[in-house]
Amino acid sequence: MPEPSQPGQQGQMLHLDFYVDNLEEAVRQAMSYGATLAGTQYFKTSRTMFDPAGHPFCLDTDEPEE
Repeated sequence: MPEPSQPGQQGQMLHLDFYVDNLEEAVRQAMSYGATLAGTQYFKTSRTMFDPAGHPFCLDTDEPEE
């Protein structure tokens, strides 16, 4: 699959949601592998991120949104 020309600019082909127990720890771990946080976050109980090639994914918890 070709990489998008700019992170986040390619049309969505597949979106993965990973459910985690500790959101902040999961974000730190993903970032240690090269992921970045998206500029806009829509929920307190999840984080939208981009992998190093610019493909979006989310880290989610089972906590209810307040």
